[in-house]
Amino acid sequence: MSKNRPSSIDRLPDEVREEIARLRNSGRTINEIMAVLRSLDGIEQVPSRSALGRHLKHQEKVMERIRESRQLAEALSKNFGDKQTSDVTRMNLELLQDIILRATMAGDDEGNAAAFEPKDIMFLATALEKAAKAGKTDFDQQLSAAREIERRAATEKAADSAVAAAKKQGLSADTIKAIKQSILGVK
Repeated sequence: MSKNRPSSIDRLPDEVREEIARLRNSGRTINEIMAVLRSLDGIEQVPSRSALGRHLKHQEKVMERIRESRQLAEALSKNFGDKQTSDVTRMNLELLQDIILRATMAGDDEGNAAAFEPKDIMFLATALEKAAKAGKTDFDQQLSAAREIERRAATEKAADSAVAAAKKQGLSADTIKAIKQSILGVK
């Protein structure tokens, strides 16, 4: 397969390629998929069995690389502790994983990884460092917000307890209000 020219499968309409993937994911054999392709309208030329086989083999390699990438990402996230991150941070990490996946898929058809240029390695290292810092910053902000919520809840509980005790002592409504405002820091 030439790197410059798309394969006969790549030239098929998107919906046909999606159907091929769906059929394969449901456990269909190459012969069964070929039979479906022959029965479809709108295909100018049905690809050869060998072209379909190469395409499916390539897709299986891609899926294996994606699985490996996800396993690596999960292992890394376990090492960084709590997985609470914002949607933006998660999106950035997934984008970075996609970049790494695409870079590794640029290798040859035998599954060998592409040779990286030094600038590419530096870019990926910098991107990983920034993503890790962003994740830590996001986690720290979420932790700070959670602690503030807990602090406020404890303060309100203390104020409610003080109000209840003041009422039992028969203090006036104005005095009780002043006590509660003092505890809550309200003027």
